[in-house]
Amino acid sequence: MRSDEGSPPEAGPPKVKTYLSDKVIVEELPVGGTDPEERRIISAKGEMAQILNRAKECFRHLVYWDLDSGKSKQTRGNHYHLRKTERYYVISGRLELFLEDVQSLQNEKIKLSAGNCITVHPNIAHAFMSLSYAQVLEFSPVPYDPGDTKPYACPPVPACARAGLGPARERRPGSVGQGSDKERYKVNRTGK
Repeated sequence: MRSDEGSPPEAGPPKVKTYLSDKVIVEELPVGGTDPEERRIISAKGEMAQILNRAKECFRHLVYWDLDSGKSKQTRGNHYHLRKTERYYVISGRLELFLEDVQSLQNEKIKLSAGNCITVHPNIAHAFMSLSYAQVLEFSPVPYDPGDTKPYACPPVPACARAGLGPARERRPGSVGQGSDKERYKVNRTGK
């Protein structure tokens, strides 16, 4: 931090939540902190995010994408990777991330917002739906390989289907989880 920006507030470690047996990790980057920390700084100049600062980690694939599901009636994703671990950083906006472990069929729906850093490991199907206009960075330690990407119909909520954001899906009988963030749905899996 430069001297013209004042002293950094105490940030502490990022808040971390895990899903699907630790195959998906969501970190909320703290605001403030010291230079070596992964963190966000919000000042009169604007926002700066140090998304990644790890000695033994690099990336060879970097993508920027935006999504306005309310306007476009589209989602992003609906696939999984056999080998690739993907990371995402939400620059702005709010999203829902639909996840399903393609081996156990365990699934989750989680809400994301600006400042969240997400890690999705192989064999976890994922689809994003924006709740407001959203901007995201996607990065990975390996280059993109189309042969590693397998289509998969992730389980968006029925409201998503009613809004025209994908095909309607039926609920699995007796499989509603605890709370609206864990509703489970039967999906048509045709990914080859």
